[in-house]
Amino acid sequence: MEKQKEMNIGMEIGFLNNRIRMTIAGYQIKNEDLMGVVRKITHILKTP
Repeated sequence: MEKQKEMNIGMEIGFLNNRIRMTIAGYQIKNEDLMGVVRKITHILKTP
């Protein structure tokens, strides 16, 4: 079974009545057991 974990972080800062603005964003995605999915598809298609 495929598992996916995702993390999103963001921050926005404004100075001088928002004349100067800064935005920082980051994300991370982690997938697990993708080969299990490929094996199942291969078995269904009966490919060696």
